[in-house]
Amino acid sequence: MRKEPLLKIGLTILLSIVLFKKINLFEVMDILSSLHLSYLVIAIFFVPILYIIRTYKWSILLDSIKIKKPFVNLFKILIIGVFYGLVTPGKVGEIGRAFHLDEKKSVTIPTILIEKIIDIVILVLLSLLTVIFFFNDYSAFKYIILICAFVVLLGTWLLTKKRFIYLITKPFKIKDENVDIYVDKFMKLVKDKGVMFKVTILTICYYLIVYILATFLLLSLDVNTLAVITLPLIILLGNVPITISGLGLRESVATICFILLGENGAYGFSFSILLFLSITLLPGIFGYFLGITTGSNEHTRAR
Repeated sequence: MRKEPLLKIGLTILLSIVLFKKINLFEVMDILSSLHLSYLVIAIFFVPILYIIRTYKWSILLDSIKIKKPFVNLFKILIIGVFYGLVTPGKVGEIGRAFHLDEKKSVTIPTILIEKIIDIVILVLLSLLTVIFFFNDYSAFKYIILICAFVVLLGTWLLTKKRFIYLITKPFKIKDENVDIYVDKFMKLVKDKGVMFKVTILTICYYLIVYILATFLLLSLDVNTLAVITLPLIILLGNVPITISGLGLRESVATICFILLGENGAYGFSFSILLFLSITLLPGIFGYFLGITTGSNEHTRAR
């Protein structure tokens, strides 16, 4: 086994141990067993809407490079991609969506990357505003968000540089002409102000709905709904690819945020678990079964 997976497993276990020492697990179980199910059901109702918005964003990006697909097909592929993201660090597996399209990967991958970049940029901005207005005295958050912002800017810049792409694709024996196509499509999308504006607005709408969903999750926990302000921090920092599926890290961030707000840390832990279950895990499981069904159908047609 490579050192990187071992390191992630080790960090996941370490963070979990530290977290469980600070959090009473039995208290968390008691909180989750006392949920107001009506509010939880309302929260879950918003999940399909989130993925419809994401599908629409992706379809806009694909349309801009003359790739038109039925909305339902894109929705299925996106949900399958959620499963890929669930089992990979930082959800990088979502790039696997490109393998469910007939077009060249060098043409379709830029649409997925740009969708994710805009998503992260909005999260960074929301997190920065949250820190400025609510956690201004907690300087560690400021530095972490600024580092995230720097990494996003640097990563986006590198993704436009052919030399860098040549370097990272060389071990996979990807042809230079495919790298050229990828960079050209990436830059074409970035320079299309109309498309970037639409996708950005849809991303903002996406997170507005996530805030509503999160508010109902807090109501189901019977917690002060002001704690919804922790949402962007939990999602952003929980996706830093240093543990398996963000396990331990996401819960640690939520626990710290709730304690800083004067709330019980166990509720922060429970809130992060519910967020993960509703927005990522349940759609990811659904995506797994969709993937199996899609694969079986394709095999049957091939025969």
